[in-house]
Amino acid sequence: MFYFIIKKSILDVIFPFQAHGPNFKKNKILQPFDNVNIYPLLCKLLNINCHANNGTTKVFDSVYISDFNLLDKISEIWNNLYSNFNKIF
Repeated sequence: MFYFIIKKSILDVIFPFQAHGPNFKKNKILQPFDNVNIYPLLCKLLNINCHANNGTTKVFDSVYISDFNLLDKISEIWNNLYSNFNKIF
């Protein structure tokens, strides 16, 4: 889990944003950033194409784990369960 604060202008409200899961390093705090960067992050997490926008995922490079693949992890867990099941029966 990591925490960071989204950067806003002096007249705007500053609010916290929190993210956690297998694609994120734990206990990390980022420098404040513009909220326009959240959209490309969500697209990257969902593995979908983004429409053109002003955001970037570079602000998340220090906390994002790019080599994690959820489908591979599910497949690995399933194979382990299946092999252990066969050993029991």
